Amino acid sequence: MDLKKESKEKVAQQIDDVQRIVKEAAGVTPQFFRPPFGSGGDEVRAKVKEDSMLFMTWSNGSLDWEMSAKNNDPDKIIGNVLKQLRPGSNILMHELPWTAQALDKLLTELEAKQYGFVDPASIDTVSE
Repeated sequence: MDLKKESKEKVAQQIDDVQRIVKEAAGVTPQFFRPPFGSGGDEVRAKVKEDSMLFMTWSNGSLDWEMSAKNNDPDKIIGNVLKQLRPGSNILMHELPWTAQALDKLLTELEAKQYGFVDPASIDTVSE
């Protein structure tokens, strides 16, 4: 669902439902919000802020979602990430088998290029 195209009421319902489901399943309320397809307008941003979450999208797409089980190549994922890499990058990756296969090599290459990693828990989600 593209939340940017939905009414204020539908946006609130969708976000509240997901918050409740995650809280029930994981025991914690989400602190971060990535809208489906990275698409979120003013209503989405306002609701996310109201719920004290950090609205997050990505700067780098691994393009792992464009691959299939027959057309998967972890090295292509690594190449896609490295081509777009810059300081402050936020890399979009999905829970796919070929993405998992790429992680060890990708993280090793990022460390070799002197990139570090940030624990999301260390990000202050409260704006002043």
